[in-house]
Amino acid sequence: MKSLLRYTGLGLLAYLIFLAATLPATRAYPLLKERLAPLQLYGVQGTLWSGRASDADLKAYRLGRLNWQLNPWALLLGRLEIAWTARKENGMAQGRIARTLTGKVRISDLTADIPVSELGGLVNLGQVRPDGVLRVKLSDVTMDGHLLVAAHGTLAWENARVLTSQAVALGNFILNLDTGAAGITGTLLDKGGPLKAQGVLTVKQQGSYQFSGAFTPQPGTAQAPLTQALDWLGAPGADGRISVSWSGMLPGVSAAPAKPPLPNAPITQVQFPKDAILRAALADGNG
Repeated sequence: MKSLLRYTGLGLLAYLIFLAATLPATRAYPLLKERLAPLQLYGVQGTLWSGRASDADLKAYRLGRLNWQLNPWALLLGRLEIAWTARKENGMAQGRIARTLTGKVRISDLTADIPVSELGGLVNLGQVRPDGVLRVKLSDVTMDGHLLVAAHGTLAWENARVLTSQAVALGNFILNLDTGAAGITGTLLDKGGPLKAQGVLTVKQQGSYQFSGAFTPQPGTAQAPLTQALDWLGAPGADGRISVSWSGMLPGVSAAPAKPPLPNAPITQVQFPKDAILRAALADGNG
């Protein structure tokens, strides 16, 4: 009898998952729109399980055409996992995003080619406009609520240059990210070019960061335009090296650490609009 009830329960669960997964994306998106913010989708088609959007924005950044595919096997392990791809005329991004039962969010196999000129709004460099391509290769980024837990991979700025009154080439740079007991660390190196660079980045779980490094124009380069383009970094020393030290908070990461629960306090769970999704699925099946 117990086995029968167990198999009946599993069958009912599978049926409910099937109903929710086959819900048309046009019905699912209005139900999930607030929870997906700041992601905005336009022209959605397909289903909650496998769908696409003709255009998508992440805050002020345009992702382009977006496709997604739910991983059914991850559901059996208690994990909601979606593979996604975004493409536009001058860039692309793809990866996997998963949420566990404990609430952790993990982004894996993330690759992207992003025009640096479209990221200029993230930092204020005055009249200096960065250009080139940011190549992202991150095997793992893990968030636990508002805490940044781990990051592994590389961020490469290729064909780097800055645009002032003229275009000034800088070279190619790479930031290698790893995670240890002290938090997330990044090592900045140049890959050859007019500007030599080296530095160390540390990021704490709460999102605070510290970067210390040095930038040196290489001999034989057009010194005057390059030095002028680097004015925003600071004044060079006697050896021509510009030393910098920056600190602050990463955007979108809260500085407030999680508070420990009170003794015998009830555990608060996040409630997803599953009832609304199920009602819409049933209505679609009966319509």
